[in-house]
Amino acid sequence: MRPALYIIAILCWILQSCDANSTDNAGKGETDSAATERTYILQPWKDTINHIYAWQGNLDGKYPVLMWYKEFGDVVKGSLFYTENKNPRPINLLGTIQDNRYRILEIWPDGDISGIWEFEPDAHAAEGRWTSPTGDETYSTSLMRTDTAVTVPGIDAKADISGTYVYSYGTTGAQGHMTVIKKAEHIVVSFDNVSAAPARNLAILDATELPLAGNEAIYRSEGFGPCAIRIRFYQGFAVVDYVDGKMDCGFGNGATAAGVYVKLN
Repeated sequence: MRPALYIIAILCWILQSCDANSTDNAGKGETDSAATERTYILQPWKDTINHIYAWQGNLDGKYPVLMWYKEFGDVVKGSLFYTENKNPRPINLLGTIQDNRYRILEIWPDGDISGIWEFEPDAHAAEGRWTSPTGDETYSTSLMRTDTAVTVPGIDAKADISGTYVYSYGTTGAQGHMTVIKKAEHIVVSFDNVSAAPARNLAILDATELPLAGNEAIYRSEGFGPCAIRIRFYQGFAVVDYVDGKMDCGFGNGATAAGVYVKLN
């Protein structure tokens, strides 16, 4: 009972600090979350009906962590705290699910990715790994389901989806840059992406008009072979992937349009 009370107390204190909108942060780890996300403690139960999950655990048995997320189909959104920090700040989590394999990014307001979580959870636990953006650091991860339920805001795009969308796996890692202009029931989209160093191969798509159906647009081409790029827009971010493995888009080796992008403006 005491550990559960401790977790709830920690969460309450953290959430109060999130609402304070403090501006005296120093460094990337001390900045406020991009999506001024409000999270509320409800009651100690597992909200599997609404697909909200809360976990506590560690990296390599050394670095304690508390995270929660909500599943929106195959898209995941949530928050994470490294609880050993003196003044822990929320880190946004965005990711995808494929065949029960979760790939969740720690991603900041400017699109910088600070870590990659990969695991396959069961009803009670999730074992996997955490990898740095450039892949030079890897830790085993061990998470246990907690009895703390939270709410996570919806992800439906409520504002104009026009803007610049980016991601970055560090100065030597892959970079994504997508520009979108919405025109009635169409968008004009372009990509200017590069693969990781040292190759720095390109994935470039010049401005192309595509029909928009709901929150989704698909680019198709046969110029280099079967190519189908799906773009899904959400509140403050976009998820780009390939349809049915159709990836012959004429991009350089290792370069891709796929990824989770944060909207800058």
